[in-house]
Amino acid sequence: MEEHTRLSALLKGYHTETHHQIAILTIPSLNGEPLEQFSLRVANTWGLGYRGVDNGILITLAMQDRKVRIELGRGMEPYISNAQAEAVINETMVPEFRQGDFAGGLEAGLKQLMAYARRFVVRPQ
Repeated sequence: MEEHTRLSALLKGYHTETHHQIAILTIPSLNGEPLEQFSLRVANTWGLGYRGVDNGILITLAMQDRKVRIELGRGMEPYISNAQAEAVINETMVPEFRQGDFAGGLEAGLKQLMAYARRFVVRPQ
């Protein structure tokens, strides 16, 4: 629970600073559904990011399937490339996950994504 509180506080503070909406979804299994399809459907259903800005990010972690994906809203694509998102997964998150530190991997990945996205701050209207 302490890990959840720490990650929630990190996300809340970042949203206050930049007005970007970042969410983490951990699920037990994809039950055979492709991760890309599942993650995109959830991101669209949740409506992450502000309308017209599309500045949301969703991190989906399927525990039993051992899969993780970062879904970027179109407004984030000029600031975080798909290659950078893959590098965050493979070089930052997965090494922590392999050690059994899922919260640590998520936190490290979030901080790296947040650093990239800080180049783009939404001004509330």
